[in-house]
Amino acid sequence: MTVADLVSPRRMPGAQSTATSFLRSRPAIERIAWRVVLGIALVLSAFWILGFYVDEGARYLFVDAHIYFRATQAWLEGSNPWTTSYLGVPFAAIPPTLLLNVPFIPFGEGFAVTFWAAANTAAVVLLIRRLHLPLWVVVLQPVLEGWLSGSPDLALAGAIVLGLGWIAALTKPYSAPALIADRRWLQIGVAAVVAIITIPFLPWFIFYESRTILAESFANFAGNPVSAAGSPVLIVAVVVALVSLGWRRGSALFTPGLLAQQPHYIVFSLETVVASRILSLAMTIPVTHAAAVGVIVYALVERWRTTLAPKPVPGGLEPA
Repeated sequence: MTVADLVSPRRMPGAQSTATSFLRSRPAIERIAWRVVLGIALVLSAFWILGFYVDEGARYLFVDAHIYFRATQAWLEGSNPWTTSYLGVPFAAIPPTLLLNVPFIPFGEGFAVTFWAAANTAAVVLLIRRLHLPLWVVVLQPVLEGWLSGSPDLALAGAIVLGLGWIAALTKPYSAPALIADRRWLQIGVAAVVAIITIPFLPWFIFYESRTILAESFANFAGNPVSAAGSPVLIVAVVVALVSLGWRRGSALFTPGLLAQQPHYIVFSLETVVASRILSLAMTIPVTHAAAVGVIVYALVERWRTTLAPKPVPGGLEPA
């Protein structure tokens, strides 16, 4: 070994192997760092959500299931569904949503609430198995908040996996972009036909007359949307981001980016969300417009990756 070999950093014994070892371990370090950050976010978010639904003797547990049943009951009794409430929380969904609880009216409110809790639990298991989602998805904000509130969205997301997506599209139109992303055209078509057929039977006129009540309900109980709703600047930015992602990913993230008033709206986009660290983190943070910002950042990172990707050489030759 010469003096030059000892002086040169490139030739120092062990220097090259150390650098190579660091470069090889860098992806592992990044994975561990992301898991720590996401884990902390999941825990903090879960405590925040549980604090609301479990506080005061868990009086708000499955609140949506109670509201939806009472609204359907009021409709069938000839009353205005949009004046009904549970613990001060009003019903604010579209008329087709009333159909979800029609089969349970003879069995009572308790039965209906139990059904939706069980259906949502089964749906979470189904989504994890069929979509190969990680187990930590059970504490992801959209899933945990959707289950604790008793929203039918989780069960409807499971229905999509079982080939019954038309029910989701009919009763929760913000699930339609996810169906479009999966090219489930038949399900969307069936939902459209059923929607037209049920127009004469559903209280659309009362729904229109109750628009002021609905506006107040959204202002009071959905005034901090996780999407870009309510922010013109963010809406424009999200639209540009969605377009840059292409029609399929753009459709899958349309609801989280533009339509989600509450976290559980995002359950229809779980497969796309969980596939990205950035999206998973953004959908976990309980902050206004967090999902919209996540979509924008995700689109920017994807554009950056595309720019840095090696360009194909004309003639099919490999780059030197």
